[in-house]
Amino acid sequence: MRDSELIRIRPLVATETEREGDMENFQNQTLRPILKLQNDLLVRVFDHHLQKRKTRAGGAAPLPDNFIQGIVQKDAALRHLLIGLVAGHFTLAEWAFFATHEAELTRRTASMIVQRLQDQVFPEPAPQKGA
Repeated sequence: MRDSELIRIRPLVATETEREGDMENFQNQTLRPILKLQNDLLVRVFDHHLQKRKTRAGGAAPLPDNFIQGIVQKDAALRHLLIGLVAGHFTLAEWAFFATHEAELTRRTASMIVQRLQDQVFPEPAPQKGA
């Protein structure tokens, strides 16, 4: 019952045609929908982390492209928390697959989380009109 409910609440995510690899299929069929479902929570948890550590950058100064990636890589507790927010939505079969390929899928999951955070926490500034 838990597995069917987890799958039922996942949003649909348009992906390219199914690729041949198991990792790509897992990424597209499992990780992307869960990341979309958990998106607001992932952003809030990361923002809270920045506020708690007084790391939140203010003003209009551009941030380095690797700012978020550096924080997630350096802070193991934060990285594990963010990945746990995703893994907690795995079905038992998905967990078994993840556990079998843990190193690669942890890397992919962290990379996808970083990309989402980069797109939302510190989005690119809007182009100036007339510029």
